[in-house]
Amino acid sequence: MRRGIATLLTIIAGCWLAPAFNAVAGEAEYGEPKPPVFVRWLVPGDPADETIREYWQRSQRGELSPAGLVDLGTMLFERGYPKDALEMYREALHRDKTLYEAWLRIGIVEHRAREYEDARHAYNKCLDLMSGHGWCNFYLGLLEEQTGHPSKALEHFERAYEHAPGLADPKVNPEVLQSKLQFGAAVKQSSEARFTVAAPLAFLEPKQVQEVRQQFLPTPTPTPTRTATPVATRTPAARAARPASPTPSSPAAAADEGEEGAGARSRVQPRRPVGPAVRPTPQPIDPSSPYGVRRPSGSGGAAGGGVRTVSPEASLHPWWRKMPEWVLRFV
Repeated sequence: MRRGIATLLTIIAGCWLAPAFNAVAGEAEYGEPKPPVFVRWLVPGDPADETIREYWQRSQRGELSPAGLVDLGTMLFERGYPKDALEMYREALHRDKTLYEAWLRIGIVEHRAREYEDARHAYNKCLDLMSGHGWCNFYLGLLEEQTGHPSKALEHFERAYEHAPGLADPKVNPEVLQSKLQFGAAVKQSSEARFTVAAPLAFLEPKQVQEVRQQFLPTPTPTPTRTATPVATRTPAARAARPASPTPSSPAAAADEGEEGAGARSRVQPRRPVGPAVRPTPQPIDPSSPYGVRRPSGSGGAAGGGVRTVSPEASLHPWWRKMPEWVLRFV
């Protein structure tokens, strides 16, 4: 009976230990451990996946820093491997126990998996190392609100907005839309900031404060001034000189010039003669002619010769009107 029980226990132990011996023999045969699952699912040629592969290979050679391990865990979490990301975060904390960012990311991974106790533990560890961490305070407040602790949640929201007021902006932190209690903390923080800005806290000796502050300001490095390259400009061609427009001698002429505008000023107008007006001498009149004919004078100035021309006065009084009436009756 005892031999049978011992034989049965030996068989069970052999079946249980056989896979472990096979794994150890396989590792000894191939010389390196089996890679994790995510390595086999990385897409060749994809920039993000190739970056993960490079970081993982460097971590296997021991060339990756604790901060690099945190970055690798973050890439794995975004790729959809939260368990592998937790392993990288814990490995980073094993190398550097003061790395509070690793505790924050462990809390975020556990928080999304609804492991609230593990997430709370990780958030508290992060705040033990960095009590003023804005993101950690906010997510711990969100966790306390979700687990039914509104007073603790409001306390952490107030700390988060005190150290990082930008977290109240949905563009920076979209998770504010998931919380109902954070609005009260945001209102309190904005009222405190407004009170501080509006308070009459001007310097009593502003000039002296400015002089002291000027001593600690960094001296700006003078930047070399670039010498402008001279550019050759073409000389414009000479324009034709325009005659000056005459000055109007009467108000009517000035009015006409004002109505015509700039176009009339640019016209070339004939110049008026300077000096006394010279009138043409009328042609001499022949007194012996009954028709009032003007006869041109000769070279000596005496009337005579040339072509006769009838004046306008002679056309109004024709010669036949001066004839006697009895002669006109027969005409």
